[in-house]
Amino acid sequence: MKWKLSRIICGVLSISMIVSAIVPVDVMAVETEAEWENELDVTDDPDETDRGEYVIYTEGDIPEEQIELVQEVSDGESVVCEADLSQEQVLLLNQSEEVYVEENFFLSGAGLDDMETGGQDDVSENMEEDMEWNYQMIHADKVSKEMDADENPVKVAVMDSGIELLSCIPVYGSVNLVKEEQDLPYYMNDMVGHGTAVADIINQIAPEAQLYSVRVLDEENRGRLSDVVEGIYWCIDNGMDIINMSFGTWKESEILRKAIQEASAQGIMIVASAGNGGVGANVEYPAAFPEVMAIGAVDTSAQRTEESVVGPEVEMTAPGEQILTKSVLGLETVNSGTSMAAPHVTGAAAFLMQQDRGKDAGQIRLILNASANLAGDMEEYGYGVLDLEYAQRLLEDDTDAMEKAEIQHCAEREPVPTFEEIDYVEGRWTEDSHNKIIQGGFNVMSFSTTERKLLKKGAVYPDETLPKKQDTPEWHGYSTENYIANYIHATRIAKAAGDTSSLTQTRGQDSGSYQRMKKAVTLEGIQKITYSKPDSSGNMTASTRRVSWEEIIGSFAGVAYFGVDDQTQKNYRKAFLYGMALHIATDAFSHSSYYKDETGVMQRRTHPEAHDTNADGNRYTSAKYIAKKVLDNYLSNKKGDVLDFSAYGQDCWKNFYMGNLLYYAQQANESYSTSELTKRFKAVDYKL
Repeated sequence: MKWKLSRIICGVLSISMIVSAIVPVDVMAVETEAEWENELDVTDDPDETDRGEYVIYTEGDIPEEQIELVQEVSDGESVVCEADLSQEQVLLLNQSEEVYVEENFFLSGAGLDDMETGGQDDVSENMEEDMEWNYQMIHADKVSKEMDADENPVKVAVMDSGIELLSCIPVYGSVNLVKEEQDLPYYMNDMVGHGTAVADIINQIAPEAQLYSVRVLDEENRGRLSDVVEGIYWCIDNGMDIINMSFGTWKESEILRKAIQEASAQGIMIVASAGNGGVGANVEYPAAFPEVMAIGAVDTSAQRTEESVVGPEVEMTAPGEQILTKSVLGLETVNSGTSMAAPHVTGAAAFLMQQDRGKDAGQIRLILNASANLAGDMEEYGYGVLDLEYAQRLLEDDTDAMEKAEIQHCAEREPVPTFEEIDYVEGRWTEDSHNKIIQGGFNVMSFSTTERKLLKKGAVYPDETLPKKQDTPEWHGYSTENYIANYIHATRIAKAAGDTSSLTQTRGQDSGSYQRMKKAVTLEGIQKITYSKPDSSGNMTASTRRVSWEEIIGSFAGVAYFGVDDQTQKNYRKAFLYGMALHIATDAFSHSSYYKDETGVMQRRTHPEAHDTNADGNRYTSAKYIAKKVLDNYLSNKKGDVLDFSAYGQDCWKNFYMGNLLYYAQQANESYSTSELTKRFKAVDYKL
């Protein structure tokens, strides 16, 4: 007897694991008020997450064997599942021509080892203020951008490490397919900044395109084969026009090839980074597949970067060194690698496709290749350096696409502009940086990679260890507690580097929140509360342990804590704890935010709605504003302030309200007049 891998079989076995991950944002059910008030994190150790060691692809039948299917990846005409298999089962399955079995290996983001090399550093005075050098090199500053994108917008999937919503990049939909990392805050789920940087480049070139975050890379910038394949099928199912893949592997995968082929057959344009192995390496997969545009990188002199791979699959090059982009926590960073080159081409493709929706992916690809500015040997540069202005001219020309290629090769072209004077300075961790007062924002101050990592890890840590509503609401910005006072208290804990033994209660803070926060963080570490999964009666048991700073900084944050001097350990704890304070502040714009429905009744904002930045973008602007204030306080070694919650003068307070905002500000206030607080908060205050 035989059976077929099917949606029903795989779905029954794995539905509890995947429903929340793969449902498109625009069809997610909205949480009810009761569900919101009763939410509870059941935190499992990521190491205990069930992941199949193998990936199975089939379009037919396989012999009925005792195969434990762990996770369904695709349920279309072809079915892909994760599974744990013995070697005998692998051999048996491989006997069928309709079945492919491969190890569930990792693909890696195609960036340099130190992807984030600096913050908003000092830039050349010769730079044009309105557009960065990389966009000038591809002539994105010279194109006509008049278009109507309302009726049929181009949908671009950024398959990457996520997109940080605090960056204020517009995101129209989001899905997190990394099973081990499902508890990240929805508004800052990019742990490394890689996907945010990619999305920023695309958005800068094609601001009318709709960006979708398809998170397949984890906090180490790696993605499992099964998650990547699932992401491709998600893009097919959700009608994406273009997919950007700034990651790769040197290991060829037939399962990955099949998914790429199915996406291409559906008319999806696929752009991927060629890889950073240099001259001695091959073009990585998926870029090496013929259905994919493989993009190499050039530097500010329009020369192939040393890291950019060489090979016949390289189709085009684009800027990929010294690229200033948005990053995690609303910061900016400098990035290099073919990861940054690929989204330039993706953005250009989206821009052209939006201007002429009658052109399919194949025609857009031909136009891009035909318009590329010749730069050198084809195995190094492909057709040349991306030239969006010339591509737009060819798009508007009625000449056949193949003839256009001949025209461009014969035409007299201006040389690719170069920008040798660009030299962004790497951010460094120094003691002076912690004592320097910010003047004019972050343009005069940079964050080191270590600081970013610790701040970011701290910002997601409360969701990892401290249950939200039931036991520690003070760490999550709930309006049932004075979230302003709790935020200020958290910054005081950060200033003290975790030494809460002598900290008094913050003004406006209730005694319960104060005692719980004092207990949660000490010099010995941070409290972690873990709940068991509900039993048949719905009962759960809680266990509590204190996680040492060595484990938090060393294992969770990935920064060496043991063996460094006391002052460095103190600096590390400060950065991490300021990140936890940032979590409280930004979470308040989720858990304590309200809006008026069509009947004028006040409703709480819920997570599915919160993913759509266009529906309520000013709330994200406000969240970004307070995130910047927290980072200001960190760099200045200051405690938080009541007015950190005020975006007054920033044109942010629109279309949403904050629960008890004015009342809590008055309770926590130490320095301002009643009239000043009223002016800043009353218009957006919703008294509960």
